[in-house]
Amino acid sequence: AGAGILIRYQNGVAVASGTCTVQNCIISDNSVAFLSSSIGAGIYGQSPSAVWWGLNMSNCVVRRNEALYGPVAGNISYGGGIYGSYMFLWMTNCTIQDCTATYGGGICGNYATLENCTFTRNRAKKGTAPGASAYEPRGGGMYLSAASTLRNCLLATNVSDLASEHCRFEGAGTYYMENCTVAGGKGGTSGYGGPIHVNGSANLVCVNCIICSNTLGAPLPFQASIIMNTGRGFITNCFIAPFPGYSMPPGKFDVVNSVTGTNIAPGFVNFGQDLRLQKESPLVNAGYNMPWMGIAEDLDGFSRKDRFSGTVDMGCYEYHSRGIMFKMR
Repeated sequence: AGAGILIRYQNGVAVASGTCTVQNCIISDNSVAFLSSSIGAGIYGQSPSAVWWGLNMSNCVVRRNEALYGPVAGNISYGGGIYGSYMFLWMTNCTIQDCTATYGGGICGNYATLENCTFTRNRAKKGTAPGASAYEPRGGGMYLSAASTLRNCLLATNVSDLASEHCRFEGAGTYYMENCTVAGGKGGTSGYGGPIHVNGSANLVCVNCIICSNTLGAPLPFQASIIMNTGRGFITNCFIAPFPGYSMPPGKFDVVNSVTGTNIAPGFVNFGQDLRLQKESPLVNAGYNMPWMGIAEDLDGFSRKDRFSGTVDMGCYEYHSRGIMFKMR
């Protein structure tokens, strides 16, 4: 584990809690392979269950890391880019790309706060051992097992050999996605389709998000942008296509001020290459202003709220009109 960076306690001794900081680093082209399960090719962090540690990352690139698979069916891998066990993960202005594992191609962990981060071309890959189950791959971009927050994040062109090509959220509590763009994912042809799968009793709060243009290979009724298990989905000022999502039991979505359906284009500059919004996009100035947006920046580093309208856009990028502002006194 941890071919790139290994963070763990020694000799089974539970030391005081603390935080490891990683800044301005490139963690690239690492791989781990064991006779059993492989974990955390780029970064592997483990703290004792009684004492939770933290990993604080900023301005880092984690790319082309792969957690390989054991020779026996059931030997799956976790967190190709980053794996954290009993750790709080804080990531700001980081890029996770081209990483591979069975659970969480990009990252696999517990509690996470991800701000202004990009997840692209990561893959949840089926194991290669004879008899490996097709139902193993989960979360091409990320696999998280405790309540987490994603803010101003881009998840694009992530892949799963099964489903949940972008995000797999497990457990209980509430997951928050705010001003995220989730597009261009590709799922497998079996199991639950959909770029986002919220399992267990966890809830999902989705505000100002764009979730569209993902390839859903699974059979009906699992072809949905969001899959819920027994929790509830709260959708506010979002663009989601296709929608509604799928839930067990049905009807567990509360949708407010959102655009849903497949007959409206989001108005990207160039889908597949540039997921910023054009001036004519119906998603410009269509978001809901939140308290954290006062001095916040979008994924490009520009003001999160438009200086002319004072209203936030949907998605991780803010469209800014060109012009001059005059103040009269």
